[in-house]
Amino acid sequence: MHVQTRAKPLRGMWVVLLLVGCNNDPGKAPGTGVAPNTLSPTQHLSRASIALRGVRPSLDDLEAVRDNPGALDGLIESYAASDDIGPTIRHMHGEWLLTDVFLSFYPAAYPTRGALSDMDAHALNRAVTEGTARLAEHIVLEDRPYSELVTADYVMANDVTAEVWGLSVSGDGDWQEARFDDGRLHSGLLSDPNYFVRHASTDTNRQRARSAHLMRALLCHDYMRREVRVPEGIDLTDGGDNAIKENVVCVGCHNTLDPMAGAFAENVGVVFPQYTWSYPITTWDPGLAADYDPILFYGVAAHDVLDVGQIIAEDNRFARCAVRRHYGQMMAMDADAVPDSVVDDLLPVWTAGDERVRPLLAEIARSDAFASTGPVVVEDGVAAEGLRRATPWHLQRVLEDLTGFRWETDVTYDIGFGRVGEVELMDNISYGFRVHAGGADGFDIWDPMRTANPTTLLVMREAAGMAAKLVVEADLVDGEGHLLTRVSSDTSDETSIRTQLVDLHLRLFGEAVSADGSEVTASWTVFANELERSDSVTSAWEATLFAMLQDPNLLFY
Repeated sequence: MHVQTRAKPLRGMWVVLLLVGCNNDPGKAPGTGVAPNTLSPTQHLSRASIALRGVRPSLDDLEAVRDNPGALDGLIESYAASDDIGPTIRHMHGEWLLTDVFLSFYPAAYPTRGALSDMDAHALNRAVTEGTARLAEHIVLEDRPYSELVTADYVMANDVTAEVWGLSVSGDGDWQEARFDDGRLHSGLLSDPNYFVRHASTDTNRQRARSAHLMRALLCHDYMRREVRVPEGIDLTDGGDNAIKENVVCVGCHNTLDPMAGAFAENVGVVFPQYTWSYPITTWDPGLAADYDPILFYGVAAHDVLDVGQIIAEDNRFARCAVRRHYGQMMAMDADAVPDSVVDDLLPVWTAGDERVRPLLAEIARSDAFASTGPVVVEDGVAAEGLRRATPWHLQRVLEDLTGFRWETDVTYDIGFGRVGEVELMDNISYGFRVHAGGADGFDIWDPMRTANPTTLLVMREAAGMAAKLVVEADLVDGEGHLLTRVSSDTSDETSIRTQLVDLHLRLFGEAVSADGSEVTASWTVFANELERSDSVTSAWEATLFAMLQDPNLLFY
């Protein structure tokens, strides 16, 4: 773990943050009379790169768009077409499927046992919990129809998860398609063991929680958000079925929810990974379905999970929900808040692209709404809310890509099921600062923060100090050229420093500024003051980068 060199905080950061956060002048979508304020082409490219790949664009790409704004669309297309979007797809799906959870506690806490006894617990649990989102990533990167999420005749596995679930893989360590040989049917996500361990169902719940969450995730039909006014006289502690079958209030949900249960009845109700003493874990038992009624999926008869997967894929709500969720992720807004008119406009893109995700993401990232700096109002809601707030996952990736700094530590102690091992801190829930920095934990907190809070700024400050020290040493001493490519440890003249600062403002913030502009002058003042105080170019660059790396423009993009 790198030791932070502390520098004076950038004065007025709270004021700057408030000004940035309030720079959301109301606007309207094209065609309604008033066009929204939009980002510059370089800022648009920067936002698109973060949304699609989780990193800022290269300096070459930014300069290309600065010099020729017409290059913007082509670069966005290339980002969407590259495999660099894979981690973003995993991040998106881990967030909305709620499988990106605490690794050291239930519903994870898989122990290092048997063939996996030499592994660090953190690495083992990360592999297992990533398995579900890896399916979505595989489908997107292979340019397959998104419906394969619920119809695929395989699950995704690597050497680790194959050992945990009892699968056969090639043994090369890569994630790959795998199939169970115990007789269970494969229907993509609907056959994924990690998904069902994460989303448990007790004996009395009888698969309702699993059914409800699948409908929330895949069809955007959220039973838990339906208003239910429970009448007096009902004993909610009674495990009997009379109320859910006879009471008109209860039947409103249960008459569609309960008949789905049989599709998932063969999955073991509750699995506590930390109590596992040997692998593979048993998550499937066909005998469990014996006392379930025939399957009805919103009134459509189904024989098994294969039928259910096909029914979901053909349900028009599946396509609409896929568009809604991807749009919500790109716009950093709640999927439920995406206006129906926006979904209607994007459905032809989805259909024309054979239900492939890349064309949809590219279309969203090119749009005027995506580049807006304020609310884009359409007739049935707000299509975009202006600035995007980076999640801890984004902050970690952006910082590492820009500076080479990865904030991590080695947790050497055994927490009861194995030595923890290397842990990334910015985006870790159990040992790091994901929740402090405004992230979701997939269990108690389902949605990331869209605004800033004091702990987020403290996390950014700490990381910025360590990253600034590292990148100055790497660039000025070792010549690695992450950010400081135009100066050396002996360069101190104002003209050269300002030239370097122009590059930094473009690379870090997507701002195309002039060497004598106010933005560069503010940064030069930080550099000059520290140079005068310390008589050290490296110290001056540490102070300058320390300030720039905790700028609100890195948090809001």
